[in-house]
Amino acid sequence: MMDEKNYSQHTSLGERRARLRELMKRDDATVEDYHAVISGAAEEERASLARTLSPTKLAKARGEKAALAAYAVGALTSSAPRAVRIISELFHPLRDKNFNIIPEPPMPATEQLWEFLTQGVIERSDEWVLHFVEECSDDWSIRSWTHLNKLMREHSLTSLSPGYLYMMMNAVPHVREKSAEEYQNIEQFFRHDPALLEREFWDAFTAEGVLAQSRWDPTLQPEYRSSSSFSALAQVMCETFPDIRPRLLDETLKGLLRDYSAHHVRHFYRSHAALQPTPQEIKERFALYLSVLGTAYSPAIAMAQDLLEQAVYELSDAQAREFIEVSATVLTRTEKKILHAQIRLLSLLLKVHPECTEQVSQTVQDAFKSMPLDLQDKAQKLINDSVQEPPIPQNAAGSITVPDITPKDREPQGCLTPRPPITTDRELMECLAATFQGGDGTDIPRILEYLEHAESLEINDAEQKLLWEARELLIEESFGIYTLSSPNIPYLAIAALIKSGQIQHADIAKIPIIPTWYTERLYLSDEHGDPVIVDEQTAKKYHPRPFNIKVTGTELRLNERGPHMLLMEQLFALIFADQDAETNIVAAPFAPQRVALERTTGTVLTQYWESLYLAREYSFPLQFPLWVGTDTPDAAALSVEAAAFNTNSTQIEYVHRMVESKYYPAYRTVMGWYGWLMQNNPDIFSAQTMPILVAAIHAHNAYGADIIMRILGDMHRALGAASYSALGLGASAKTTEVRANAAEALASLVDRGMFDTTLFAKELCWLLGQHHVMAQRIEQTFRDAALISPLAGWRIMQVLEGILPVVGEVNRGGTLVQLLVQLAGEYGVSIEIPEVLRPKMKGSTVLAKSLRALEKLQPHPTELAEQARDQAQELLDQHRCAQP
Repeated sequence: MMDEKNYSQHTSLGERRARLRELMKRDDATVEDYHAVISGAAEEERASLARTLSPTKLAKARGEKAALAAYAVGALTSSAPRAVRIISELFHPLRDKNFNIIPEPPMPATEQLWEFLTQGVIERSDEWVLHFVEECSDDWSIRSWTHLNKLMREHSLTSLSPGYLYMMMNAVPHVREKSAEEYQNIEQFFRHDPALLEREFWDAFTAEGVLAQSRWDPTLQPEYRSSSSFSALAQVMCETFPDIRPRLLDETLKGLLRDYSAHHVRHFYRSHAALQPTPQEIKERFALYLSVLGTAYSPAIAMAQDLLEQAVYELSDAQAREFIEVSATVLTRTEKKILHAQIRLLSLLLKVHPECTEQVSQTVQDAFKSMPLDLQDKAQKLINDSVQEPPIPQNAAGSITVPDITPKDREPQGCLTPRPPITTDRELMECLAATFQGGDGTDIPRILEYLEHAESLEINDAEQKLLWEARELLIEESFGIYTLSSPNIPYLAIAALIKSGQIQHADIAKIPIIPTWYTERLYLSDEHGDPVIVDEQTAKKYHPRPFNIKVTGTELRLNERGPHMLLMEQLFALIFADQDAETNIVAAPFAPQRVALERTTGTVLTQYWESLYLAREYSFPLQFPLWVGTDTPDAAALSVEAAAFNTNSTQIEYVHRMVESKYYPAYRTVMGWYGWLMQNNPDIFSAQTMPILVAAIHAHNAYGADIIMRILGDMHRALGAASYSALGLGASAKTTEVRANAAEALASLVDRGMFDTTLFAKELCWLLGQHHVMAQRIEQTFRDAALISPLAGWRIMQVLEGILPVVGEVNRGGTLVQLLVQLAGEYGVSIEIPEVLRPKMKGSTVLAKSLRALEKLQPHPTELAEQARDQAQELLDQHRCAQP
């Protein structure tokens, strides 16, 4: 008789399938019996065997079949994401739609299920195991460092998955008191698994967000606030494993140089500072410290300056000159602390390297004009008379005048440039791939048009895989259907799979339909069942919501048919064409319409508990800018086009749209699709997208805000007040990326003669006065925009002059005046101080000093103003030539 090992190696697929069927008929068959049949099968064979022994069906059976289900999931499921979803359901009790547990037969404990799962996975390919571990790491409900780490080691693998590394960091023993026991725990943890200290601990530095999301960041996670920080861990690691200190110093500095957000970079500079590098260690890493000086994160620069001060006396001549070159960049920053420290470092450097006096003098002179007024006296001491700019003659000519340009409609450009219809299946798949992989969504109208008229699609294996992976973003659980992306992505894939024959016509009715509404509740009841009136104070009182407070009021399903829901309507009309003959697929931009809009400050509707709760949960404002029409139509009765123009939907769904933009990465495609359709109606587009831009002011993630800025910057129709409100909100976004998009949008409008400085200043005054935007962020955006072109700088200066009357009542409004002083000086313009600001010119505040400096400016011609005038004149000439 053939033994088990030889049986596994030489059995054909047909024999394995037959043997499985026999085992399935037996009540006494064990997991070991099944393993004997499946062991040795190739990956392709396992996918085929899954049709015989279905992990999905076994998991649904649960009870006594749970052990076999766990094994089959690991041994046979070809899709790692599907395996994770099945095992997630298996590990947790079934629940109904109200999350109540559904009684079921006894099952093995979770630990036993993991053992059966591991037995099934043991012969899977390395690629499958890595994918499975990555998917498990991203599923909060089944994260298990011990079991996943065991799987990795049995396959001699390490993972770069952020979720896996996050779990690894959470598994590191904590150090609160730095006791001998804690040091011993740390040492045992890393010595037990050498791969951790050889690679995975360092890999955690290379995945953005791992440290910020782990319990080593007590400031972020409330449940970890009694925990120690990553800085404490770094100190203990160096004391426990002295050999890693040089690498830890290097890696924490390299972490500061990665393209991470400031929120994630802070762990590196804090831990590096906590290690207290010696002067020799600083000198050995001199090049890295210089690189840190060129980064964007102010605290990291300040740390590098503090440490370099210890080594500045030991720098060689070549190093000193390198330091001066880097100083040119540092001196252009706006933070006074950074500038003060750099001036001090240059002063100390000259004591040791007096031969560098001329280089330092020229470097400081180049940055002198942009420095805050109260630092210019100190900087002046480093400037030699030979490099100082000559004073402007008293009889110099007046300033150069740059002509204004009235915005008029232009030709479409950028992301709104007209594109020909898709003509081939290959072109369709290229557009779908781009959309799935972070595209802006402006191709979706062409995609829908092609899919609507295509009889069938011819796609290859790689394209099938792409579509199925996108389809699997739509997740079905016992409590409902959801997605971690944005519903339009998996449904786009489903539409293509239907046309390609991968989903049969008979199976269309089985396609899960994600809810196309937002759920609201009208009131609360307390633990006694008595109604609780919902107002702002109640929202504060019940945040976070205690378990004994239940939302038992009337449930509402809101669907005002905003951009997201309209796109879902388009997709469902395509997928369920037999059932929906009324909805037309929109493939062309809507024609321009005159719609009266009025600006107001909206509030979270107090009768909606969910909106109040969500606003408190995510620190969103309870008041927000809003543009609404004069009509209040019934959204359900509107055509697709009429619904797209219905801005009254915005207030009701405001908070829900903000939350969606925070959690749906593919929300960018919704904004791109809607923006492309509304390119002839920029104000309607802006009014509908306000929630996303407000979310961008208050959240690190507001997916779609960047696309909104790009579309506004590429608009070919003259913008109205609502659009300038949107640009003002984008200019105050929390992240530098969105603010950079806003700066580019402003410059793009200016450089095409599409920018109305008066209208923008008016809207910005209102936004600042209502505290919807932040002055310091506006200043940073304006500073970036002014650098893009001479004319952009001139127009930004005009806007700053226009908002001057309100800066005195705005927090940190002095920064805006500071920038105005700089730009007015560069363009040789004198600015009149508004009477309302004259009482604020006294004192030592930034605002007072900046206003006094502004008053001293005298008009004179400059090269930059001449360039701006020439650029404006060229635009005027082009526009005249373009007229019939």
